[in-house]
Amino acid sequence: MFLGMANLCQQIDRYEEAFNYASKSLHISEKLNSERDILSCYNELGEIFLKEGKHSVSVEYFSKSLDL
Repeated sequence: MFLGMANLCQQIDRYEEAFNYASKSLHISEKLNSERDILSCYNELGEIFLKEGKHSVSVEYFSKSLDL
């Protein structure tokens, strides 16, 4: 649910809210040890930062998803 909200906020250029939702989703996914969901969160966070023009942070999140 939080990841869906993050995606929606990202699409309407509300990046801070998108980051908050994606972070909540990541926290829950880590507690549940859901590798698939963690991967999705890292990708979403990478997309958020990419759209904000923060390429180095974006690459960090995309790299984390590749490391899983």
